Amino acid sequence: MYSLKTGILAEKPQAAVRLREALGVRTVAALGHLLSLTKKGPRWMRWNPPYFDIGWAPPKEDSALRNRLEKIVRKLKEVDEVYVGTDYDVEGQLVALNILRYAGISPESVKRMKFSSLEKEELERAYNNPVEFDTNLALAAETRHFLDWYFGQNISKVLTQIFRKHRIRKGRKVLTPSGRVQSPTLHYLAQRERKISEFASKEVWLADVQGVDDDRNFFSITSFSFDEEEDAHAFAELYRRGVVDAIKEFSYEISYLPPNKDYVMKEALDLGISADVIDAILQDLYLDALISYPRTDSQKYLEHGVDTQKYLERLTDVFPEAKEALGRPPREGEETDIHPAIYPIRPYYETDLRGVVWKMIAEAFVKCHLPPEEREYKVTYVKIGSKTYSCHENPDLDEGDGFDLVYKIDKGRTSPPSRFDQRNVYDWMTNEEIGTRDTRSQILSNLLETYVYETSDGLYVTSKGMKIVDVLSKFSPDLIDVDLTRKFGEYVESVKSGTSPETVLEEGRKAVTRIVDVLYSNEAEIVKLLR
Repeated sequence: MYSLKTGILAEKPQAAVRLREALGVRTVAALGHLLSLTKKGPRWMRWNPPYFDIGWAPPKEDSALRNRLEKIVRKLKEVDEVYVGTDYDVEGQLVALNILRYAGISPESVKRMKFSSLEKEELERAYNNPVEFDTNLALAAETRHFLDWYFGQNISKVLTQIFRKHRIRKGRKVLTPSGRVQSPTLHYLAQRERKISEFASKEVWLADVQGVDDDRNFFSITSFSFDEEEDAHAFAELYRRGVVDAIKEFSYEISYLPPNKDYVMKEALDLGISADVIDAILQDLYLDALISYPRTDSQKYLEHGVDTQKYLERLTDVFPEAKEALGRPPREGEETDIHPAIYPIRPYYETDLRGVVWKMIAEAFVKCHLPPEEREYKVTYVKIGSKTYSCHENPDLDEGDGFDLVYKIDKGRTSPPSRFDQRNVYDWMTNEEIGTRDTRSQILSNLLETYVYETSDGLYVTSKGMKIVDVLSKFSPDLIDVDLTRKFGEYVESVKSGTSPETVLEEGRKAVTRIVDVLYSNEAEIVKLLR
């Protein structure tokens, strides 16, 4: 039976169903953000940058979302006790705060459920042990949204106005998306694109050196590049014998840590799964209670009270290694977060993309309970003349053995730098500490919809994307500088600890105003650059 006095606000319909079934309490689902940032002033086409008078409002053009919002407000006002059960992160907290504001319900009057999985036991624990609603967490997310609007909408609007006014790229879409994370990332890709386009390939002669043992087995050693064919042949005439100089054995360990969002994203990108698909798969696995909450940076289980032995038991039929892992504590990393590292809740047997990602998580979960994996490899060093080289292959020879050398000489061309793929860009954003674990994948998706396209060779920047980078590099270098992006990221984080959002937003308004003024004042030069 439903409680007549209690209602739970969930974030997604699937989560609402699990909360209702687990607790027997009335639930309503928000479907993510039901309010969006809009201008408070004149209509869209009447405003001129810089414009900062924005706020949250129901979408005028989507009656279904407006109706859902009104329905949620009615249901929340029908109960005496409101529980918030949206995702426990900055975005989930903001989803809830905006609905509470719209309904006229004080955040201090609600009870906050904090859970990291949609298991019945976890939901019961969170319901019986509510925490205070952390408004600062929501305000940090709101501050980031406002900053993204300030930078993205205003600067994009300026560039779009210039495109339209001067009929640049007539007959085509002239929207020119920009942003404090997107623009530095586009600049990073454009730098590689320029190196590739400016690369001057030249003809070379390659001398591929191979060794031959007494049993006529060939093994690759190295190759040399020469500008002239005669030089390649002259080099081949110099050395006809080589000798094994040394044979060394090396070993290393692979230590698995509890998987977090970054781990899964990078592993899946390596397999060729795109960032937006990975996000969708992780969300589905979580809502189907196959994994714990995936949007986490944590590499820890124990401090969150996760009973890893229980989940290892469930995996013994899927991974034989799970039996060996039983009774062992997990090996944990340094990263912490609100939620624990990701763990598998129950087996998933399908071999579709969801199964690939689930298996990736489950394997790391099991292996972080096992000793490090030891790997060994051997390197054979050979001496040709006075120089020593490591073989590309390890021949069946002993130290001091001699062997014949053969050369294969072919004409070739020098190659340009390789193209980046999504993994390269994601790694760069992570290393530069720009964006968040959620926005990095969104930035990749946004770029692929605007200025970048992907082939089997890698990522290409369009001519329009290159021109936008040229404009920003010359007239707004701050916007493509990771320092500015990183600085505002730190400002947003400080809001979680109590820094006033208005202080951060004022800094954002100053930066945007400065950039907009420079772009407008250099309109004529920008047009010359774009044509």
